[in-house]
Amino acid sequence: ATLPSLLLPAAIGPPDTNTTGMLSRIAAVRSAAEILTEYPDIPADRRDRFHRIVHQESQGLSDVGEALAAYFDKLGEADRTLTPLDEVEALFDARENRFDEIEAEAAAVGQLLNDPTIASRRDKARALAEEHLGSLIDNIIKQQPQVETAPARARARTALLSYATGAILAPIATFRLRAAALGYDIEALAGVFSLGIETVCHRLTALPTDATTPRFGYFRTNAAGTIIEMHGLPGLVAPRYASACPLWVLYRAQQSPEAVIRQRALFPSGARFVFLARARNTGLTGFGRPRHYVTDMLAISEMDARLTVYAPDAGVPVEEVGPACRICPRRTCEHRVEDPLAG
Repeated sequence: ATLPSLLLPAAIGPPDTNTTGMLSRIAAVRSAAEILTEYPDIPADRRDRFHRIVHQESQGLSDVGEALAAYFDKLGEADRTLTPLDEVEALFDARENRFDEIEAEAAAVGQLLNDPTIASRRDKARALAEEHLGSLIDNIIKQQPQVETAPARARARTALLSYATGAILAPIATFRLRAAALGYDIEALAGVFSLGIETVCHRLTALPTDATTPRFGYFRTNAAGTIIEMHGLPGLVAPRYASACPLWVLYRAQQSPEAVIRQRALFPSGARFVFLARARNTGLTGFGRPRHYVTDMLAISEMDARLTVYAPDAGVPVEEVGPACRICPRRTCEHRVEDPLAG
């Protein structure tokens, strides 16, 4: 049989990490392997050459893989500081969503809060946070290596002022006790502390965790499905620069605004979570005005969910979800819109 000369690489190139080089090496390995399989009667010297090609190109691919792994490890060590939003999220991740120095100062400042209505209490708490904790917040930002750029510092200051406002309105010690007593019911907590749902969610992510206190993750999306805020949870993989899996209840919630919807989610890794999503209108409303919804979602491991009012019983169906189409291995999913990266 005549061997296809097109499949005989003239030389083995040096390892590289660009896409063309990787694809060339993969093609060379595949071609040599196909020839060895489809032409069993080729001369021994040529067979040896194809074996060398497979070995050398495989070694080259291994070198590329190690280089890529080192690159992604470096990204992880750099706390994913690719955008200002990443820098702020890295700051909160480094502190496990809790700033004890802000909590301590806020507990004292909260004694000055005596406004009776929800709106005025929130405005007063914000003003107190700026007046009494502004310099502390600035110092925290200066001391954190995760926040490097001016846009990130501005975002971090806004986020920490919101954190301080919540700490003034709901001191962590009091909030922790009431949250446990109410089974971490976000709507009940909003009523008790006169808070918005998003502030309750933020306070829950800031709770010190132990065997009797669940750990919460938090996501917020706009109507386009873009994740605009995220406080992660161990084991829960979520995309940063794309929409998450459309099967997450996060997106379904906007069909039923102002209602908490629970989802028992099973990921391809076998990890199980309970998602709690609630959509709310933002901005001014009135006749002829469009409504702009955002969705708040808490994430809890299924084990931690047993400590809450949202613990699912055996009759609650488990829904198979994924992180996002491009990194999800569920090939038979009817909702897939993109092919997975891995093949």
